[in-house]
Amino acid sequence: MPGFTALVLALDAVLIALGGVLAYFAQQAFRRTESPGLRVVAIGICVVTVGTALPGVAALGVGLAPAPSLLAGTAVVTLGFVVLAYSLYAEYPGDDGPR
Repeated sequence: MPGFTALVLALDAVLIALGGVLAYFAQQAFRRTESPGLRVVAIGICVVTVGTALPGVAALGVGLAPAPSLLAGTAVVTLGFVVLAYSLYAEYPGDDGPR
């Protein structure tokens, strides 16, 4: 199964890179517009990215048991989606919405 392990870890690396690019674009949009919600979006994307890659890296890269790795990853992804939902619903001081 070494080929499978390498494939999962390679795909996790791609996932982390793409998640980083998305978070970077969200952060750049925040700097351009100064909308606090976009900063929270960037944080949420980072959390979802880490949570998605966590089970594969923990189980195959580090050697932890698959069940706890999957549980931890699912919990982190859930937290990330809570952060993203907050970014869409929250009202921020000084943010009057679309200009």
